[in-house]
Amino acid sequence: RERSTLKSTDTRMGKNVAIIGGGISGLACAQRLSESNDIIDSITVFDTGNRSCGGRASSRVYPKAGFEFDHAAQYFSVKDENTLFSRYCRAAIDRNELYVIDNDRYGIISPGNNAQKFDDDGLVRYASVDGFRAFVRHLEDSFLDVASDNKNKIERPQWVGSMRKCGNKKWVLANTQDQTRKNYRELGEYDFVVIAHNGKCAFNLMKTAVNTENANESPKILQALKASFGIKPREVLYKKRELVLSSIWSVNVAIGNLDEETMQKLDAFDGAHVVENERLAYIGNNTLKKKKKKKKKTETVREITLLSTPLYGKRNKCPQEAIPEAVANKVKLDLVTELEKTLNIAPDVLNNNIVFSKLQLWGAANGLTVANTEYLLDTNASVGVCGDWLTTDDQSPSVETGMHSGWLLAEAILNKPTENHLQVKWKPVQNASALGLTVPGADLPDPPPEEEAMTRNNKKSYNRQRRRGRRKPTSSAPRAAMPSRACVRVARF
Repeated sequence: RERSTLKSTDTRMGKNVAIIGGGISGLACAQRLSESNDIIDSITVFDTGNRSCGGRASSRVYPKAGFEFDHAAQYFSVKDENTLFSRYCRAAIDRNELYVIDNDRYGIISPGNNAQKFDDDGLVRYASVDGFRAFVRHLEDSFLDVASDNKNKIERPQWVGSMRKCGNKKWVLANTQDQTRKNYRELGEYDFVVIAHNGKCAFNLMKTAVNTENANESPKILQALKASFGIKPREVLYKKRELVLSSIWSVNVAIGNLDEETMQKLDAFDGAHVVENERLAYIGNNTLKKKKKKKKKTETVREITLLSTPLYGKRNKCPQEAIPEAVANKVKLDLVTELEKTLNIAPDVLNNNIVFSKLQLWGAANGLTVANTEYLLDTNASVGVCGDWLTTDDQSPSVETGMHSGWLLAEAILNKPTENHLQVKWKPVQNASALGLTVPGADLPDPPPEEEAMTRNNKKSYNRQRRRGRRKPTSSAPRAAMPSRACVRVARF
């Protein structure tokens, strides 16, 4: 740790706080900060979600079509039942936000009908039948309700593209850095800023964090927020000195008009990790999860979430804000075809009976490296960072590490520390599955050697083209060959 020149009696630390990012970590930070009204005057959470906060711990609901999907987080696990997070989860059960999943209904599917259920592996796993909406809503309400004068608030959807220090040492946030643009709008002045998201967006935001002399207020936080994307071999990850993020496709389909045999195959489990498959990583049956609590009658349509491997996400990456129709159709066909193969369903039976579909590309889905520290704090700059990738544990980034990071950063702010907390020591995550969960037997494999070589060659080619003043090549990695058909019978857990 570095010693700061900030005195413990300095009252500018944490009066009006802005939290940029309304995911689990940012909301947990807001929740804890709100418990000390004598120190914090107001809390504003900025989030880009159109429908709700929560980030990847959220769901998509389509009222007109009558469908809903857990389009990212499917469940999360807790190994130590004596932690604050574990106690929080048990309280969430009492509030009907979570339930403990039946390990007999979840597991791993591999070629050759090797279905392995989790059974009694020592882990307690939690899920939510409403896509974690109630879980997230409680976090929101816990800090909004504290301030009866409405000083605490959520600004959504709101993009924050600039933060700069003004003469009074406060941070001025704005929607864009370019003050000449017609849509430029300032979002208020704040004593302290928490960055609760990651990737290039967080890095680019921190690049704008300059003072009146146009110097960056926290070069070390800027360096720590540097990120790259793609799946890399473990030996390469050990050498990386930055956050490495993978990309995941989420394909959500409602499938109807199915015969009894096909329905039985889809209903053999609530959720399954798919291994030895370069495209498909996870199958989630949203319909069965809803039935457990709502006790619905037998449905004739199944709401299925398919999550891709990071390797497939890398090979089929595109602008996630505007997915081209051709790419969406290809990804949907690919992953539903893999579902048919995995469950030994005849070709096109599922593809020909899709009655509804929505796709999303999580461009910065799961961290493949972690910072080996639980939060970042620059007391001189009045900036902090929290997130699931800020953890000292061997476990992968998760809901637990995200909430833990948010809570600890809030504690540090409330304690008015005199020391910075800025040292990071990057390391690869241990035993990470494609979904970012630690799942024994479903570890993320290294990419094929030719994939890594191809990435390096493309980067060299791009640099040569840029030096010559030409446009970036539009060609991408060649399309992967279709994996061999897995001879899998009905996998029952």
